[in-house]
Amino acid sequence: MKLDFEWADDGRYHQYCVGCHAEAVSREYDDAGRTFYRCSNCGRRHERSIVIDPHVRWWMDAGGEYWHESAGVFVLDPAGRLLVFQRTVYPFALTVPSGHVDVGEHPAAAARRELKEEVGLACDVLLPLAVEDITGDSCRRGRTRTGGTLSPPAPPPSILAWMRRGTSHSG
Repeated sequence: MKLDFEWADDGRYHQYCVGCHAEAVSREYDDAGRTFYRCSNCGRRHERSIVIDPHVRWWMDAGGEYWHESAGVFVLDPAGRLLVFQRTVYPFALTVPSGHVDVGEHPAAAARRELKEEVGLACDVLLPLAVEDITGDSCRRGRTRTGGTLSPPAPPPSILAWMRRGTSHSG
């Protein structure tokens, strides 16, 4: 996502409307628990907002694109099924445990933290899988560079789903 408006670069947290770019955004939730962002300036509700967070590793590329770093974990059970869950923030889709890398944090530490925060699992051993630049503006904060890891199998909490390749999710 291009930051083609005036935004504060003062080392503090800022959250802007994706429509009018005003720093007048508040969170609201629908009946399914999904997060949306309401702008008090333009009155519109959006699936995401533009976030400048000094605690998250982010940068601007030469073309003016806003990037940030994320880390994710692929957890497979002994049957080879992948652990996924439904996101309640944009994009609203099935996902693996993942999240933003904090400033000064190693991506593997971020992956472990996100695994614990999002699905309640702890893991000591992570195997590096890939580092990819993901374009297409698929994150609520903009483009992302993600480091994926593969985790040893773990028992699933009840809120999660296990998926086989080429099938829809099942419990």
